Amino acid sequence: MLKKMLMAGAAAAIGFGAISAQAADKLTWDYSWWGNPRAVTKGTEAVAKYLDEQTGGAWTLKIHYGGAISPPKENIDNIKRGAIHAGTVCTGYHPGKNPINGAGDLPFMPFGTWDKMIAAYEALRTHPESQKEWKKWGGQAWYVNLLPNYEFFGSGEPPKTIADFNGKTVRGLGGIGEAMKKLGASLKSAPAPEAYELLERGVVWGWSFPYSYTFGAFRLHEISTWYTSNLQLGSNHCPTITSIKAYKKLPDEWKRHYQNSRKVAYAALIQAYADSDKKWIPIYQSMKNLKEVRFSDAELAEAKSKGGKPVWDEWVKAQGPAGKAVFDAMVAAAASK
Repeated sequence: MLKKMLMAGAAAAIGFGAISAQAADKLTWDYSWWGNPRAVTKGTEAVAKYLDEQTGGAWTLKIHYGGAISPPKENIDNIKRGAIHAGTVCTGYHPGKNPINGAGDLPFMPFGTWDKMIAAYEALRTHPESQKEWKKWGGQAWYVNLLPNYEFFGSGEPPKTIADFNGKTVRGLGGIGEAMKKLGASLKSAPAPEAYELLERGVVWGWSFPYSYTFGAFRLHEISTWYTSNLQLGSNHCPTITSIKAYKKLPDEWKRHYQNSRKVAYAALIQAYADSDKKWIPIYQSMKNLKEVRFSDAELAEAKSKGGKPVWDEWVKAQGPAGKAVFDAMVAAAASK
């Protein structure tokens, strides 16, 4: 049950809809995250600190971890219901609810640097087609929780070639999942908190996550026998979505803080991933029962030729002119950096 929001002047039954932030001495926004604090949550934590500092402690972004106030797949629904003010939404968890924004999940996209990825995701966030889609859920994209390229950790016989994924069951979301299907794999769609159990039970042969921090955060290195380190499948699109109603009730000065906090989130995330790599990669490499798998350039080219552009083309065709406009905008933005 969502805790009563700490706004001066009392709360409404479903919360913030009838409350004016302008008239409030203090404001608390409830934010839904799943899992424990880790590298990917550093952006939200930095934003929370920034808002607190800029408003003299008057605006609190209260982060609820572990899916405590909303399950991962229901954050967008609870934004629409007015049950939460903000939350992380991974579009690959429910592609039917946000098909256009699935552009951010496409595999093997040319986002080889953080600058390119940020430019591409900002082009998506600010595109009218993207904004129109989130508006259907009463939400708007605040910033994107940037994620590093995805790799696999798995249990069983390690893959020697890309062909070894054929016939195996793996976890892959959105476009990454579509890429793995092109390579002959079967898919298991499940949220991050289920990773350890499903891999340990053998429900999946391999589990894809952002490399390197996530595998350590969810302890998959403890039960895996192999991992890939240069497949670079692409990323998943996981923006922070906020309630439009809640945003509109902010004083103008606070709206400026909201907008300015975006760069704070991105800087914190990039630093967090650099720090995590320094911690986790040596741990993985030192484990005798964990084999690092690196594919040859020829194998990587095969993976991209089968699982990259064909998936892009199918996605654009399915989404029509709106999808093509969004895709082109992202690619152009990345190319400009």
